[in-house]
Parts: sequence; structure tokens; C-alpha cells
Amino acid sequence: LAIDSDGKLWAWGYNYAGQLGDGTNTESNIPIQIKPDADFSQISAGDGHSLAIDSDGKLWAWGSNSDGRLGNGFNTDSNIPIQIKPDADFSHISAGVYHTLAIDSDGKLWAWGNNSHGQIGDGTTSYIFTPKQIKPNSDYVQISAGNSHTLAIDSKGKLWAWGSNWNGQLGNGSNNSSSTPIQIKPDADFSQISAGSSHSLAIDSKGKLWAWGGNYAGQLGDGSNNSSSTPIQIKPDADFSQISAGGGHSLAIDSDGKLWAWGSNSDGQLGDGSNTESNIPIQIKSDLDFSQISAGDAHSLAIDSDGKLWAWGYNGYGQLGNSSYTDSNIPIKIKPDADFSQISAVNGHSLAIDSDGKLWAWGINDAGQLGNGSNDRSSTPIQIKPDADFSQISAGGSHSLAIDSKGKLWAWGYNGFGQLGDGSNNRSSTPIQIKPDADFSHISAGGGHSLAIDSDENLWAWGLNMNGQLADSENINKLSPVLIKSGF
Repeated sequence: LAIDSDGKLWAWGYNYAGQLGDGTNTESNIPIQIKPDADFSQISAGDGHSLAIDSDGKLWAWGSNSDGRLGNGFNTDSNIPIQIKPDADFSHISAGVYHTLAIDSDGKLWAWGNNSHGQIGDGTTSYIFTPKQIKPNSDYVQISAGNSHTLAIDSKGKLWAWGSNWNGQLGNGSNNSSSTPIQIKPDADFSQISAGSSHSLAIDSKGKLWAWGGNYAGQLGDGSNNSSSTPIQIKPDADFSQISAGGGHSLAIDSDGKLWAWGSNSDGQLGDGSNTESNIPIQIKSDLDFSQISAGDAHSLAIDSDGKLWAWGYNGYGQLGNSSYTDSNIPIKIKPDADFSQISAVNGHSLAIDSDGKLWAWGINDAGQLGNGSNDRSSTPIQIKPDADFSQISAGGSHSLAIDSKGKLWAWGYNGFGQLGDGSNNRSSTPIQIKPDADFSHISAGGGHSLAIDSDENLWAWGLNMNGQLADSENINKLSPVLIKSGF
């Protein structure tokens, strides 16, 4: 589905259930104009059904309807658009595989269709054939995706976790995975979170640092190598402003701008000049103050208070960005001629935004995760999409996400689990715009899944879901963004 610059609606592809909306069930490999008498502002394509909001805020649905996903009270397919709930105007829609969600102009949430997994949210598993109002949920202000678990902070500062939990990385006192959000440490409010490969970090509203989950290399920082399924306070004598959880190591900046590191150090990723792991925080490069950090799988990035970029640790793919492939156990200054405002480090590649909003990438590129149109690794920073300025980045396992200065979301790299969110499993070595009908404010790329918060504070997830990391009550990978929680 697509809306052109004049507001006209176009559709192409499969049409076995009438999901194109042209009055036939014949597929088309070229765009066909749908409902030419109307202009449209928003679209969403499900597995076999389609949704659209016109310029007057009216909602239309067509295509497969075997489980009531069109919302017209029947289970008969329709190959032309049908108006749904004519007494209401709508502002947001999302077509799931077999169910449908919409927010009306008053901010109320409606859901209908297949409910076999409770995905409607009404407390039952009965199919719903007409829109049903759902009790409003929380708004979210921050998200972080780990290897296969997810953390989120809601607008009240409460911490939620879901997904895989074999190392206790959810922090709820058990090792049982969960496909729905679980509140963690209800007695505290939180301001920042970071999900690592199998451990989690959080800063509470008082600046105190907490850690839980896997601890085989001391990445929790509590002086032991014992995993914990509940949050443990780390370095109680200090307040912290920023955290980043890597594959097996952790980074933190305290309230004085000092940098601390702990955990795995086999590749020098702690930056203390050794290759010895530490299960307590060690101060790194004490002669500088720092403003931002990012812990990759086995390398680290940091921006100092002057905007200069530093890198250290594993460099087998050139992810340090210093024109070599040699590891370093001390921080090295990268691209000294530029100042930087944001960084993101992951397994084998690095992303950075400079002070002019320009996007740079370097390191491994076997899946196109650098975004420069090739699959050649680079040991020096390469500018990506020079025609745009960017405000936020997140490097995933083998894919990358970025938000440009206009709030538009871009994705590139490996896509075997649908983590790009473009509706396919095709990898891309150049940025692809995702969900063009929405503006976004936050992103987080996990090992094989992606998370985003749009400008209306709605939480979206897509990609790998075998451990419930999308939190949509299913364990099925999703190739396009799925609405998880709605803002009001």
C-alpha cells in the first residue's frame, strides 16, 4: 500500500482475499489506484487485509475477514473498502496479522479480530467482530532491546521487562521468559535502562545504578560472578548519569562525568590497559570527563566532554575506526577533525552522528549493516546517506536503525528475521525508510529485533520473536512494525 503526495491511495501484490481493494481478487504487479474519490492520510497492511484513514479521519478496511479483522460485524471477505465505525474519527491504525488496532481522535484505543492469544487485550480469547474499546495502557518514554529481551520505562518512571529470561535478565526473581511486560522493582522510579546480551542495567530517579542477569564475566559489577534474577545496587557511593550494557561488559558515566568499566576484558574492551576481566567498576582515562558511552559485544565507544570520539577493545572487523584491524586495550581517538554527539556500538560495527547531524559507520559489513551500498568492511568511518541529517542511531546484531532530523525512521543490514521492518526478509546495504506514515522519537536495535517509539508515544516492535521479545503475546517473527502499547 502507498499514499502519494496528492493523498491518493495505491495498492499492488497478492489479492486472494481482495486485500488490494480494487473490486477483484486478481493480483497485480503494478500499483492500482484504490477509491479514487477520496484522499488518504494513513495506511496499514496486515497479512491479508488492509486499513486506511481518509483525509476526514474516516476508517476503511478491506480484504480477508475470516476472523473478524475488518471490524464490520461479519466474517466475509471484501474486495472493496468498507467504512468501519462511521460514528468516530480516527488518527492511528495498525493491521496485525489477524487482528486490528486503531486510536480514535479522542485518544481511545479500539481492537478487533483474532484473539486466540489475547492480543485484543480485553481479558478474553474470544474473537471480536466489531471494534471494542480497550482499557488505556501506559505511555512509554524509553526502551532498550537486548539480545532477546526488552526493557522499557513508562511515563511514570516504572520499569517493565519481557522476552527471554534464562539468565534472570528480566529481573523479576525468576528464570521464566515472558511474552507480556512484567513490572520490575515497583518500589523505584527509573530514568535510564540498557539491555545487554544477557544482563541488564538501570539508573533510578535518584541516580543509583542497578544490575541483574548473567554475570559469567563480572558484568554486573557486584564483586562476584554469580548471576542474579533481581536488581543489585552497584557502587552505592556514586550517582550515575549514563549506562551501556555490552555483550559481556558494562560501561557507566557517573554524575561527575567520570567513566567506569567492568566485566569481560579478553579483547581490551574495558580500556584499562590490560586484558583481565573485572567484577567491580574500574575508572577509565581519569584525565577526561565523558558525556556519552556505548558498549558493543567486545568493543567500546565514548564521547568526551569536548565532543571527541574514543574507541577501544576488539578490532577484528575495523570497528574501532582507526584504520587498522588491531585490538586496543586503551582508548584511541577516532576522526580527530570532527566532534560527535551520539554513538552506538554493537557486535562488529559502529555508528556515530557528528555535531552537524551527519551519520558515519565503520566495521563489519557482511550484511550491509554499514549502509554504504556495499558489503566491504571498513576500518575508517564512512558517511552514510549524505543528503540527510540524523538525530538518533542504534546498531543491532547485524542491522542498523536511524532517525533523521524530520523524525523519519530508516533501517538497513541483515533482515533474516524481519528486523528491518519493511515487510520482507531481504537484507539491504542502503537505508530503507520504515513506516513512512509515522514520525519517531526513540529506537533500539537488538540482536534480531527492533523497537521504536513514535511521536505519539506508541511503542512498536518487529523482527525476531522466538523468546517473546516483541511482547505481542505470540512467538512469531514479524516483518513489519507491530503496535505493542499505545500512548494516549
